[in-house]
Amino acid sequence: MRKCPCKHRDELFYPGESITVDCNTCTCLEGMFKCTTEDCNMICNVYSQSQYLLFDQFWEKYPSGDCEIQLLAGSDQGSGFESSSAPVITMKGSDIEVNGTDDGDGVHIFKAGFYNIVVSKAGFTVYYDTHLDIIIELSPAHKGAVSGMCGDADGSTRKESAVSALDFGKMNLLTECTIPPAPSTTEEHTKYIESRCSILRSKEFGFCHAEVNVDSYYSACMEESLLCKDGDSCLCFCTSIAAYSRACCRKGIPVEWRNADLCPAPCEYYNRGN
Repeated sequence: MRKCPCKHRDELFYPGESITVDCNTCTCLEGMFKCTTEDCNMICNVYSQSQYLLFDQFWEKYPSGDCEIQLLAGSDQGSGFESSSAPVITMKGSDIEVNGTDDGDGVHIFKAGFYNIVVSKAGFTVYYDTHLDIIIELSPAHKGAVSGMCGDADGSTRKESAVSALDFGKMNLLTECTIPPAPSTTEEHTKYIESRCSILRSKEFGFCHAEVNVDSYYSACMEESLLCKDGDSCLCFCTSIAAYSRACCRKGIPVEWRNADLCPAPCEYYNRGN
């Protein structure tokens, strides 16, 4: 029994070998994985024009346009993060622009890959690609002690689902604003977007489908690619695919989906594809 391997996603692991599941380490022992039980960081992802995947994995769709929205507020109301065309971190009343250059009190700002990254000693990290993608990682120490468009991070969706997405969005507005109407589209363009977003349901992401439900991400891809106008449509599409790819990667399933023809990255390493 001590020499029996463990099986994970059709792959065998032998005694002493380990895998990572979320933020925990699982080690093969006597034919079974024994895992650590650390509480993991909670993640809120805001991307494209209207997609909000909250800390408690509840999906809100709010067409915010150029509205300023409070994404995260601490229980002491002394720290927070707002979403607009130029996101700002507010720490104890001091605004710190996410510009990749300056550090504030207890905050370290730097650039890595696609993102400007803000690491706060208060227990959260913000990733911002300066376009359409914002990710907030929140320490489990703040579970249930925050508010904002990203939710209260209490492990339940009861409060978030109690009101409509429109009302939930209005509750977190920082300024009065007008939500733009959805642009018109044609049947031909819709079919084109369907063909593009279908990559999410293809065998390329097949290993991930059992771990991360693809349906919501596919719907988001369709919605955002149709919402974006002109040159932004490609950016909205790529941001939507990247959101699902990132969710897969967190489950230990990296997918090399970018190539020179599909959402190419400045770094050629990411353009290998198939």
